[in-house]
Amino acid sequence: MPQSRSVFEVGQKIFKILNVTDVTDLIDGEIYREKSTLNNDLKNIVINTLPISDGYGVQMQEGIFFVNIFTLDLSNGIPDLESLKTISDAVVEELESFTDATENFSFEILSQDVMNDQVHKLLSYLSLRIQYFIENGRSF
Repeated sequence: MPQSRSVFEVGQKIFKILNVTDVTDLIDGEIYREKSTLNNDLKNIVINTLPISDGYGVQMQEGIFFVNIFTLDLSNGIPDLESLKTISDAVVEELESFTDATENFSFEILSQDVMNDQVHKLLSYLSLRIQYFIENGRSF
């Protein structure tokens, strides 16, 4: 029977894919799993994984995760779209490069949107909603 993956394994794998200098050099904060620190107005990335499908007895397991990229708004209060685009381009490039290098773990970007942070009023973020597919029974 194929080995099922957990939400923790998937989150850690995505963290490792994105925690590279091509991405981290573009932010002045950190890459976090699930939640960032309070009162943080740095450029940060937060990876949130949603519940994963039960992979027991199936060959392909799938789920959804979000990559949220946070930046401080410009002095006039509008989102820093240039920074959000630059960072998101690097994130997408890393995910696509990883997908091209393996046959058993792939990604598809479903949507993206720029939103105002409701907790930190001086921040905006770009949310990438990404579906992933894992071929069970193989390392990833």
